[in-house]
Amino acid sequence: MSLPIRCFTCNKVIGQYEQKFENMLEQGIHINTILNSFNLSRYCCRRMFLGHVPVLDKQLSFPKDIENYSEKKSKTE
Repeated sequence: MSLPIRCFTCNKVIGQYEQKFENMLEQGIHINTILNSFNLSRYCCRRMFLGHVPVLDKQLSFPKDIENYSEKKSKTE
C-alpha cells in the first residue's frame, strides 16, 4: 500500500497502522470501525487512509529502462 508515515496536515504518525488496516479490510470490517479502532479522530488522518492511491505499485509494473524498451519494441514490429 505504501502509505505515508505521517499525516501531511497534522504530522501524526499513521504508518504503523498500514498493515493492520489492510488485514482488517480483507476481513470485511467496515472502514469507519477500523479507523475508530486506531483512534484516528481527525479527518486529516482519516483521509490519508481513505484517499490513498497506491501509485508506486502501478509504477513498478512498467519497464525500468524506457529507452531500451522502445528500441526493443520497434525491432519486433
